[in-house]
Amino acid sequence: MIKTDTIIALATPPGIGAISVIRLSGIDSIIISNKLFKALNNLDLITQKTHSINLGYIMDCKTIIDKVLISVFKAPRSYTGENIVEISLTVQYNIDNARDFVLNIKDPETSLKQATDSALRHVVGSTGLDGVISTGREQVALGTAEKLQELLTNYGSGINVVKINIEEARPPTEVKAAYDDVIKAREDLERLVNEAQAYSNGVIPEARGEAQRLREEAEGYKSQVVSKSEGEAKRFTRLFSGSKWG
Repeated sequence: MIKTDTIIALATPPGIGAISVIRLSGIDSIIISNKLFKALNNLDLITQKTHSINLGYIMDCKTIIDKVLISVFKAPRSYTGENIVEISLTVQYNIDNARDFVLNIKDPETSLKQATDSALRHVVGSTGLDGVISTGREQVALGTAEKLQELLTNYGSGINVVKINIEEARPPTEVKAAYDDVIKAREDLERLVNEAQAYSNGVIPEARGEAQRLREEAEGYKSQVVSKSEGEAKRFTRLFSGSKWG
């Protein structure tokens, strides 16, 4: 996918339910929605402010398909306006129920791919960018596998997810250079902090050792002065006593 694509995805699990959410994203998403939507107030979606909610109908020509709420989020203030990640992964699975696998899903490969996309979006959407790209890959893979298995079980697919391997996760090519700069700046900061900590670890013990040496020298000097003073005092006392009785 490139940044000019417009995509549509089911954001709620398939099946019977009280509500379903469909997400459109991309530069033409509002234009496409506007062609299918008729607002109760007859306002155009294109003219609506970002982060607005609009009540109306999804139409097929003049036929009402359903009554809906449409939320409009315009870039760059949309929730997906910044944290975009390209992820390559493989799914290891086996068939634990051949009957369900054959009878319940028409196209297993397509169903598995769609369910994987849905599970991955669910997990990535609640994970920070750094977690997806670097530090949290293992957690993303585990969370995606768990969510994927949940979806496949709901389908009655007969598929058992063994493992998900995230082969690559990186920012899009268009912003990779900027992201690399951020990473380099963070690494430089970490290096400087480590160097400062190492310097501190060396200087503080050295300073404490020097302070201890000075204290010991001062104590030694103090003892020497006191001893000398006490000796002088005793000598003076003896001289004074001898002079008095002589």
